[in-house]
Amino acid sequence: MQQRIAILPGVSQVNVYGVQAAVRIKADPAALASRGLTMDDLATAIKSGTVYSGAGQFDGAHRTFVLLPNGQIDQAEGYRNLIVARNKDGSPVFLHDVAEVYEGVQDERMSRTFWIRGFNPPGSVVVLAVSRQAGANAVEVAKSVKALFPELRASLPGSITLVPVFDRSQSIVSSVADVQWTLVIAFVLVVLVIYVFLGRATDTLIPAVALPLDARHWISGRRRHCFSGKRCPSRRAR
Repeated sequence: MQQRIAILPGVSQVNVYGVQAAVRIKADPAALASRGLTMDDLATAIKSGTVYSGAGQFDGAHRTFVLLPNGQIDQAEGYRNLIVARNKDGSPVFLHDVAEVYEGVQDERMSRTFWIRGFNPPGSVVVLAVSRQAGANAVEVAKSVKALFPELRASLPGSITLVPVFDRSQSIVSSVADVQWTLVIAFVLVVLVIYVFLGRATDTLIPAVALPLDARHWISGRRRHCFSGKRCPSRRAR
């Protein structure tokens, strides 16, 4: 997901925040002591049982094939059946006999979550923070990211939910809408004041037509040059 979003036009970077999945092993001191094992013995057995090394090679007349078996354990079930020692009678001592092995996170003291009205996340979350490039249109970047949501949801497992948490473009669009309504209300008030002072509809017609035309030309010029979801540059007074 991170790489797919990062290639969108206007996207500067995509940072990932969240806890990393890991296999947790909690040793049972009583079970270790009853078998004459220490924590160092347990750590050494786990390291030696998960060593990643080559298995040799096949040499042919013109080619050589190196064997790299996938012997790295990455699930809790594989660690549970790992032999860490042997009893006096020669029977194996498995890891699940002296420790609790389960799927978890690297640091159980850390967890990320969020709250949205009408939605309660079922567990820990992973946050993708999308940053736009300098000078890019924040509204257009947000639209392109949202348009990618259906494709991303289709590629995710059913247990993972994709939810937008914070969208800065919404505040920009709302601010622009507020400015437009303010201009409309100001125009109506100005026309009413002119009519009250002049008292004639014909004399009020000229400013009533000229004001919206001037405002339209000014807004079109500003939008063409610098309306990109950021503050427009201004010249310093000399």
